[in-house]
Amino acid sequence: MVKIILISVTVGLAVISAQVKDMEAHPCRVPRIEKVKEHGLRSLKIWEIPVFYWERYQCRKAINNSKYLTKVIDEQHEADYEASKSLRGFTSCVAYCSIAAVFIFLVSASL
Repeated sequence: MVKIILISVTVGLAVISAQVKDMEAHPCRVPRIEKVKEHGLRSLKIWEIPVFYWERYQCRKAINNSKYLTKVIDEQHEADYEASKSLRGFTSCVAYCSIAAVFIFLVSASL
């Protein structure tokens, strides 16, 4: 039992140290950062976003560039702003359904 725990801890530490060495070699060559560069911030899942921001911070710190990846994120914000003007997409669908539910509630309450 002790041998199994010792082996699993050793393997786990080896994997973690390999990931850290790889990240130290190229802090900006992380799959999440590459994915955001290619497809934008919306391509990440919700639980990947905090990890992306941490990796971006590490990358900025390593290359001493505080403006790194701000263009990609600003483009995403611009696209979201343009989409919000015409009320299309998932968020707009939820808004329409909410407005319809409130309207139906008010009409049924007044009868």
